[in-house]
Formats: sequence, structure tokens, C-alpha cells
Amino acid sequence: MFKEIPASPTRIAKRKLICGVGVNDALYQPSITIKGKYRTCPFYIIWRGIIYRCYGKKTKANYPTYTDCTVEKSWLYFSNFKKWASTQNWMGNELDKDILIPGNKQYGPNTCLFVPPAINRLLNKNTKRRGKYPLGVSKITSHGHSAYHATCCFFGKQTKIGQFQSIDLAEQAYIKAKCQHIRKVAGTVTDPRLKTALISHIARYNGN
Repeated sequence: MFKEIPASPTRIAKRKLICGVGVNDALYQPSITIKGKYRTCPFYIIWRGIIYRCYGKKTKANYPTYTDCTVEKSWLYFSNFKKWASTQNWMGNELDKDILIPGNKQYGPNTCLFVPPAINRLLNKNTKRRGKYPLGVSKITSHGHSAYHATCCFFGKQTKIGQFQSIDLAEQAYIKAKCQHIRKVAGTVTDPRLKTALISHIARYNGN
């Protein structure tokens, strides 16, 4: 478990900007060693991560989807991010920037939400790994005849929806099943913001 140990004024003064923009203004040491084990403040790990995703040169090179992403000015200061995050349901969840606002490119208190990892994966279109066929569609060939499988991940398990004679039919079946699943998951969450966001994403999968 992490413990906040005050940092000396000298140590604070020697801190450098994270990626040239992030200000670690914590009055304690964000990383410490306790009984030989290295510990880092969980809020600092999350904050540093979004700074690197938006402004780290290597990150942008490896993950082009973050090319246009930015961090709201207030969150460039660690203390502001921590103050917000500590009031959220953060433990065991992941910070997401575009569930509330599809396509959003800025991290900030009005655009971000902590969500369960399973829900984060639920809305991930995996564009980079999709291949030549639409999401959820794969081709099968047997005895010289081709058909297309539609599969969807339900609660972490890949489930076969059916076999179809065309890519379009398989894709339509996938979209229908995916939207039904999102609606079902939305019925299990208690956060009204997340519930509304999940329902709105159904239109996204329908291509609207």
C-alpha cells in the first residue's frame, strides 16, 4: 500500500516537467520504497500515463490514435487531477476519455470517467487489429465454398452468432448482437452518466 511521505522543498524544487508540460506539484514523494518494495501513488501513475499518451514522443509514434489528444490545462498540474480522481470510483477501474463524448480528444474533468475494464473493452472497435473484414466478421472456406462467421464477445467470452453467405449479412448480425449486448450491460450499471453514454454508443455501432 502506498503511503504519502512529505517531500522536502529541495526535492520538490528539483522536479522536472513531465514531457515538458506536466507539473508534479505534490507535496509528497509520488514514489517511495517501503521495506525494500517500490511503491508509486496510484493517482500519479494514472496522471503520468495520460501526460505521456498525449505529449510523449515515443507514445505518439507507437500509438497514432493519440496524435491529436491533449490534456485540459488544469490537469497539467498533478494536484488538480488527484483532487478530481479521488472523488471518483477509480479503484479497479480505467480512465476513459471518449465514453461520455464519442471521439473526444481531450482529457479533463468534464470529459473523463472511470469505467470497469470490461466496459472499456466492450466499446473498443479494435480498428488497428481488424484486418480486411468488418469487426466481428471472419471468412471460412470449406470444400471450395466460402462463408462468413459473425462472432461477438459477451462478458469476456467469444460467442458465435451465425454463419452467413455474405460479408454484409454477417456484419449486420454482429452489429445487432453487439447493440443488444451493450443495452443489456447498460441495464446493469448504476452510474447514470455511464448508462446514458452506453445507450448513446448503440447509434455509433449502427453507423449513425
